[in-house]
Amino acid sequence: MADLHIDEINESMRNLVLAGIGAVAAGAEQGQKVVEELVRKGEGVVKQSKVANTELSRHAKDAASNALHDASAAAHNTAQEAAQGAKDVVGDVMDAALKARLSLMSDEERESYVAKVGELAQQIVEERKARAEQEAAEAEAQAAEHADEEAQKAQTSDTEATAE
Repeated sequence: MADLHIDEINESMRNLVLAGIGAVAAGAEQGQKVVEELVRKGEGVVKQSKVANTELSRHAKDAASNALHDASAAAHNTAQEAAQGAKDVVGDVMDAALKARLSLMSDEERESYVAKVGELAQQIVEERKARAEQEAAEAEAQAAEHADEEAQKAQTSDTEATAE
């Protein structure tokens, strides 16, 4: 059983997201080309992961059909609504690919994968918290610096007024 690397999956999913957004921007005519690209990438994922072609192809074709429909409808909606529709379609494709990957794993591999995802999620939470704390400290330092500058300006104005 071939084992896909998470980076390859992430890159493929990133490409799917970008392809979906591009479909919305280009409208219904360009949507067909994007759908074909999504199907092509979906088929590549099937080959790499050696998932049964019929199951994932069905999911990819269903997602592609939905993408075409959504892209056509999105051409008549606001840009925000269209972008959300593309995200939803790409999310469905990503879910199908992840489900296919998980179905190839043994119970032990799946448990290990879930644990690793949990660790990565916790790491992201901690990084965001640290970044927020750093930004807050920087904002506080800037505010203190600004207050010092204002105090110096006020003191200079008072000194000049007294000198006159």
